[in-house]
Amino acid sequence: MSRRKSETSPPLTGKNPKPEPPFSAGSDGLAAARRFIQRKRGQFGLLFPVCDDHTARDKAVATLAFRKRHLIVRLKEGCTDPLRDVRAPLAGKTWKPTAIHVIGLSEAVPSDGSQLGALEALNLRRGQWENLGCPVLIWVPQWLLGLLFRNAPDFSNWRSGSPQIDGSHPGAAGSSMAPAKETQSSGSRQSAARDVLSDRRLRLARMKELESRVASLSEGVTALDFTNISELTLIYAREGREEESRRLLRRFMEAAELSRSHRMLHNLLMNLSDAWLIAGRPDMSRETAALLADSARLRAFLEPDQDDWQRDLSVSHHNLGDIAVAQGDFPAAAKAYTAGMEIAQALAARDPENTQWQRDLSISHNNLGGIAEAQGDLPAAARAYTAGLEIRQVLAARDPENTEWQRDLFVSHNYLATLAEKAGDAAEARAQYRRSHDILAAIAAKGKHVSPQDRKALAMLKEKAGID
Repeated sequence: MSRRKSETSPPLTGKNPKPEPPFSAGSDGLAAARRFIQRKRGQFGLLFPVCDDHTARDKAVATLAFRKRHLIVRLKEGCTDPLRDVRAPLAGKTWKPTAIHVIGLSEAVPSDGSQLGALEALNLRRGQWENLGCPVLIWVPQWLLGLLFRNAPDFSNWRSGSPQIDGSHPGAAGSSMAPAKETQSSGSRQSAARDVLSDRRLRLARMKELESRVASLSEGVTALDFTNISELTLIYAREGREEESRRLLRRFMEAAELSRSHRMLHNLLMNLSDAWLIAGRPDMSRETAALLADSARLRAFLEPDQDDWQRDLSVSHHNLGDIAVAQGDFPAAAKAYTAGMEIAQALAARDPENTQWQRDLSISHNNLGGIAEAQGDLPAAARAYTAGLEIRQVLAARDPENTEWQRDLFVSHNYLATLAEKAGDAAEARAQYRRSHDILAAIAAKGKHVSPQDRKALAMLKEKAGID
């Protein structure tokens, strides 16, 4: 795919030539984008139009912007701060656009997931996008949605929808979406997610190799065979080959039941749910997450003394909540998160010294806070975030040298700061941002590893907190 250099086009005016015939392909998605711009006129709003074909995308943008005060911004390759590029053509200008189209995010974020700075900056600077005071349309290809939702969940939380424009693959992202802000993990989930994001050429070569191996398997399935079937199932999902992925998954499940390889099945289902989400198929991701929950529920019932299965069931509910949010189904997400939290509460009460279970419970509170915030119930969100913060304060006090727990505190204060901003409480927002800043600064001062993204966050927090 060719890379475009940074380029911004001025707002289209009445001096433009006579327009081409109206853009008809993907008219439902285009109509949804037009309604969004009209509805959000004069105020901030966020939309993720989905289009895989650059020509169709550019034609759609031109159709929407023709003879209107729209700003079109192309992000450059390697862009790490989309807001900076959007603001650049507005500096020193007296006119204000009625809508802003951002294209080229796929140029800044390669499909292998190796450069996520632009997405992380979206999340960190989400509050400053509101200051643009007009609707913003960030045009993305289908494959980018999964990365966007995972790496900029709070920013994505604001979007009004993801209408499909001609050139995109149908059946993926639905309307509104606000993925959970934090993730409970189990096993090799993140490494498997990175595997299915690898280079497509190499992935297709690996697929052919594995297909040959799997085709020659006998009835008995060894540990190596399980690994091959699992990897091929994930590749099929990443390629959108639903029938083949289903067929292999059934074979894996049958073999796992016969050999009592329940943990291997659990890990595959968890990774497969992620793979479908990365592939832009939240419907299949949700279906797989439901299978995961059913599997964990069965194991927890059959082995009630095995706390690991109880926790896995809690995490499975959490995953279902994530996918429900990805489809804009907030009631279902709240139900799933609540079910997961009830199990987390029982585990935390059973063993207050188990720090992992305590942290799980704090994440459950934050997820429910995220749902309440997305639905506009700021008091309920504040209560949930505060409950999560209180647990994290206990953990951080127990081991002040634990960087992860200190960073959890930073995240919780940041949630409350953003919430205070939305509620119009500037003093409380500054206070919470100050706490976030001080925690992160203390981690850096101790010589602990601080990611480049967190270093950027420090500068932003310093400004937000009004620190000289």
